[in-house]
Amino acid sequence: MDPPNHIPAPPRPRGTLGLKRTAPSAAFARTSFAPPSRVAAAPSPAATTKRARLILPTQNLDPDDSVPSPTAAADPVLESPATHTLLLSRNASPHTRTASPAPDTSAPGSSRRSGPFYLCTWRKPQAKKHKTWDGDAILIVKDAGERCALICSETGKELVGSARFAHGQLASGDELALGGKEIEVDRQIDEPEYRRLVAFTRGELSPVKKGPPPTAVRTPKPFVAPIKRSAIKPVDINALAPARAETFYGKPAPKPARSHLLDESRVSGLINPGQGRTPHPRFDPNEPGAIVMKRPDEGHQERHNPKGLPVVDVVLDPQLAKALRPHQIEGVKFLYERVMGMHADGEKGQGAILADEMGLGKTLQTIALVLTLLKQSCYYTPASCTIERAIIVCPLTLVKNWKREFKKWIGTNALNVLCIDEGRGRQDVARFVRSKSYHVLVIGYEKLRTCKDLFKDAPVGLIVCDEGHRLKSKEAKTTQMFDELSAERKIILSGTPIQNDLSEFFAMIDFVAPGMLNSYASFKKIFEEPIMRSRAQHCSKHTKATGQARASALMTITNDIILRRTADILSNFLPPKKEMVLFCSPSPEQIRIYQSILASNDVRSLLRGDAGNGLLQIGVLRKLCNTPELLRRDSEADGASATKTLVGDMARYFPPNFVRNDARFSGKLVCVMQLLEKLRAETDDKVVLVSNFTSTLDIVEAMMRKKRYSYLRLDGKTPQDERMDMVNQFNRDGVDSSFVFLLSAKSGGVGLNLIGANRLVLIDSDWNPSTDLQAMARIHRDGQKKVCYIYRLLLSGTMDEKIYQRQISKLGLTDSLIKGDKSSSDTFSQEELRDIFTLHLDSPCISHRQLVCDCDRRGGGASLDGLAEGMDASQTSVASSDDDLPGFVAASQHVVDRAHKDKLDKRKRLLALYKWAHYDCVQHPESFEEDEMVAALVRQSSSSVRANGAKKSEDEWSTSMADRADDLFLGSDDSGRDEDGLGEQQMDGGEGFRLDNMQTGRILFVFAKNSDKTSDKVESETTPPASD
Repeated sequence: MDPPNHIPAPPRPRGTLGLKRTAPSAAFARTSFAPPSRVAAAPSPAATTKRARLILPTQNLDPDDSVPSPTAAADPVLESPATHTLLLSRNASPHTRTASPAPDTSAPGSSRRSGPFYLCTWRKPQAKKHKTWDGDAILIVKDAGERCALICSETGKELVGSARFAHGQLASGDELALGGKEIEVDRQIDEPEYRRLVAFTRGELSPVKKGPPPTAVRTPKPFVAPIKRSAIKPVDINALAPARAETFYGKPAPKPARSHLLDESRVSGLINPGQGRTPHPRFDPNEPGAIVMKRPDEGHQERHNPKGLPVVDVVLDPQLAKALRPHQIEGVKFLYERVMGMHADGEKGQGAILADEMGLGKTLQTIALVLTLLKQSCYYTPASCTIERAIIVCPLTLVKNWKREFKKWIGTNALNVLCIDEGRGRQDVARFVRSKSYHVLVIGYEKLRTCKDLFKDAPVGLIVCDEGHRLKSKEAKTTQMFDELSAERKIILSGTPIQNDLSEFFAMIDFVAPGMLNSYASFKKIFEEPIMRSRAQHCSKHTKATGQARASALMTITNDIILRRTADILSNFLPPKKEMVLFCSPSPEQIRIYQSILASNDVRSLLRGDAGNGLLQIGVLRKLCNTPELLRRDSEADGASATKTLVGDMARYFPPNFVRNDARFSGKLVCVMQLLEKLRAETDDKVVLVSNFTSTLDIVEAMMRKKRYSYLRLDGKTPQDERMDMVNQFNRDGVDSSFVFLLSAKSGGVGLNLIGANRLVLIDSDWNPSTDLQAMARIHRDGQKKVCYIYRLLLSGTMDEKIYQRQISKLGLTDSLIKGDKSSSDTFSQEELRDIFTLHLDSPCISHRQLVCDCDRRGGGASLDGLAEGMDASQTSVASSDDDLPGFVAASQHVVDRAHKDKLDKRKRLLALYKWAHYDCVQHPESFEEDEMVAALVRQSSSSVRANGAKKSEDEWSTSMADRADDLFLGSDDSGRDEDGLGEQQMDGGEGFRLDNMQTGRILFVFAKNSDKTSDKVESETTPPASD
């Protein structure tokens, strides 16, 4: 028998797992789960009943809250408390609103109206380290902000029917727990958008309960008098006939089909998933501006539609279609027709190569295609999707970039994208394989190789290889790993599809269209060898004609798979881009060290034809062209090095008062610092400095600190999770916070968008032209508002010019196969290999001298008549060696013919430079007006020429270096011979020009090219004729 004054304990709330039972205190006496409108009277001080309370780390006890008294247990709500909503975390961003009561949107006299509504993601509680979300949902706050409900936005299923809500207004990023579910708020939506989502997912169902149904009123039946029945007659069991076997053992009669399933007006839902049974396109094809894909023809239907499904239009998402430019629409249609097999040769593969140049939006075109294939099909079914999942393979540095682009263009609700970056691994890939909740997997090449076995029994609808030129060979492990992935549809994205030779081209074609070019042995015999022989030096006319015919045939075969557009089409959408090749004069230290290396025993033996490939010597010369301080650092390091072998003690080439990180020892760095000083003083432009050597970036970084220029640096050592933050900071902040961005060409030259800068300086060049092209495309991209200036620095007469000429040769190979350009050659003869190890001191630009153009060197190009005459004269001089068998001729005549052919071959290799404007800044410094900043530097240094007999330093070190009689000045081309057949044409730089008499870092010659329409006139006047 309980004491009379005993107060019964309140019932234990539901879901008390993990509750912390505490004794009542002053703090807990003022807290409650109940909303303020349901709080009862204040508790009696004598009440000592223990209460169950859930203590969360993110919840603070508000001393102003109140707790219901035990006597309030009589309240029906408190007797059986409903599920509570617990605030796990608040978004701490400065834009987060403070918690306040939810606005009262109910109409007068109504307290049941719902609102506001929040779009969010939900999941069941997880204990693993990297948590994932199960789907999207809608959080509905109702009853004047006191209760809430949660429904799935994909299926319309009610996840949480009702829960108490006392958290006021929510903001993006807030996390809550209710009804055994965890949610994260994405954004608030208005009621019309909420109604549209509900209509799409649940049709006539509504997640908002309109109150309990009215109580059913039982209507009494009228009284019926009982009827007197006759007695039951007995039945003779023996007289009954046995049941038929087919009835006794037969199958039950089929249930009648539910008529509502065939109702055409019913919106698809849980029972009828997809888009309904009536065939219709997902979007209206007759809407103005609608982008409609190609419909399948009869042959395609015979191959891919054996069930005879209805054919409907596939229409690009209207919201995404508004963002596409005309060339991107063309690219999406091309990719769609290729992967669907609707092209002319549809039976031979469902792959494509999108080879657009950088900045044309290959990523956006791919996202549009992936979304279309995952959400639509030309053959209608209720599910209506062409593929169920896609994999995008890219360099690891671009994984987050793809994630950001998906979110930017289609949001987070259209597709579930799983990105495997540094924080994820094999377990996450396995979850993608098992689960059907993910649509797209973005993963790096290296990580895919470690988990390729997971896809053995998991078919993939589409594989996209970003930067697909990494598939260089069919025997490479990166290429072979795709053989274990069962996917017929494959796409390669590459701005530079051919980087070195035709074997790489074959590997990419065979990847997207297996068997189209037969085996590599057959391809090599039919195409590769004849084409390469036709591009060799001194080939006959028959060999050249055969090679060009095979190249034309190969281009015809592959044109159905490859789509390539140049960046010129961006002239209508982006500000103009001005590219300039600046030829700078070297420092005296660079000239002395360069001559010493060329006179070394290693280089001499290499030029005599001894064993060796010269890679070490070339690497040393490349560093020297940047700055001789790199070689000094190598010589001071412990252990043997190529620098020590070639030069020995580097200290003897520097003055006694040598100071580290000084630009005056490098012609290119002097030019860079002068340009930065000019830009910082007169403009608010920001600059990107790119180099292939991180050691060069170290020296430039030290110079930035000396000048107190604000800068950011990204190279291979920069953590992946910090790179995008660094890029966003540079694009967002002003010039005072980040004036210079130091970028490694190998690590950061792909995929980054550095539109915060409009000037880019390429300090050194790479043998592979794609590396430089990728780096140079970082600033001229969507979002750029200013005119872009791109400067490529070359040290005149040195290894820099030879590398640049080699790049032009390799780009000519790409143009000849993809665009049909026949005007370039891509191989070096033995004489040209010897020319690599020659220092030219008698011309400001040997590339222009080898062109032998008749331009005025004031910004004009070679005239078409003069160019054609020069080509015809050269070809006539060597015609006899091609057509007729040579008889007995004088040796001198044979030498002349070979020299003429060498000049012709050099000229053909550099024909692409005819499209550029040529400026001789030594003879005509006032003519350059392409860029005000560079023009000011040219005019500033035009009078600072170190002529013979000019004033020189009289210190002991300079005198001793001038009087040296060793081999420092061997190996240079200072004889002044007319090797390139200039004839009567004026020598570049004027008569008596000497490179070693020029001021360090002076701009001697400029090639300039504009991307805007103002350059059309120059190109039309200088278009070179075909070499044949």
